[in-house]
Amino acid sequence: MWRFCGIWARNRQEWLTTMLAGMHYKITNVGFYDAMSVKAVDFIIEQTKLTTIFCEGGLVKKVIQMKKDGLA
Repeated sequence: MWRFCGIWARNRQEWLTTMLAGMHYKITNVGFYDAMSVKAVDFIIEQTKLTTIFCEGGLVKKVIQMKKDGLA
């Protein structure tokens, strides 16, 4: 069974730490980038059945709004 964890942040130390933790627990990391549209992010979330996203503070409101809009 595949397990996925999303990471939506600029390249920084926390990205590496999250990625290494995922590797330790046999979790496949899925990267999201600033240039991706909300539609693209929603598509990836639906395809992977993603339930967890680690994101930087500036993107928290965007993720919450996506959830309110019925996306993700």
